[in-house]
Amino acid sequence: MLARVNIYPSRHFYFFLCALLILSSFSGVIAPYRDPHLPIEKRIDDLLGRMTTEEKIRQLDMYWGKEVANMDGHEASSYSEEKIAASFGTAGAGSVHDLYPLSAEISNSIQRYAMEKTRLGIPVLFIEEGLHGYSGMPRRVFSIA
Repeated sequence: MLARVNIYPSRHFYFFLCALLILSSFSGVIAPYRDPHLPIEKRIDDLLGRMTTEEKIRQLDMYWGKEVANMDGHEASSYSEEKIAASFGTAGAGSVHDLYPLSAEISNSIQRYAMEKTRLGIPVLFIEEGLHGYSGMPRRVFSIA
């Protein structure tokens, strides 16, 4: 008489397999574009391959300071999560101009949003036109023209 052998895995096996798959998704493997040990060319190729057309276009775009922060006249007086979420969304942005923040925390919060709440975490550039000088508070302008 032959012994009956169960060739189908038990439900414990399936539970273990699901747990293993879930835990492997939190393995801490970083994307190649974020790996500082890889050559820059490889990192760039990886990042461009991951970017959608919208994300690439957004990297070419500039946003006014008033689109990402609450303004008090000419200066950014406070960070606005609502404004930056409406402007950047999850696709990000290339740069912010005419911001003139009254504190570093405003710029830091905008940068934090770009790096933590957009899909690829690409930092935003803060820019001004040097030809006319900086016109933020306390209104010292160092024009080069």
